[in-house]
Amino acid sequence: MIKVILSCLAVAVTATLVGCGEKSTVSATGELPPLEELITGIPDASSSPKSFGELFAQGVTVPEQDRKKYTQGYFVIESSEPGPDGTTVVKLSARDVMGNEKGKVEWTVVDESGKLKLKSAPLP
Repeated sequence: MIKVILSCLAVAVTATLVGCGEKSTVSATGELPPLEELITGIPDASSSPKSFGELFAQGVTVPEQDRKKYTQGYFVIESSEPGPDGTTVVKLSARDVMGNEKGKVEWTVVDESGKLKLKSAPLP
């Protein structure tokens, strides 16, 4: 139940922050754009090794002890821009479950067969 609440909170915060001064990023059907969907889904997906592994690009692995750290909060997209070699560089604010900032991080996302995958996702 706490994971559902955290996911809802993460979606609400992301939609609010990313949408400030712009039209909402949530579609009329309630779906998030693919990048936001990937980022906001990380805490829930990280509770399962299989689901978590599916978030990452081919050949990228995260040690098991690190996977569990992704469940301890959520991530808010601050900006994203095209990077080298067809990647997207995403600047994020990592937050704990209470919403306190834990630090800033920069992740790299790549498109694999039409699906966004994490190429790098360091924690603060």
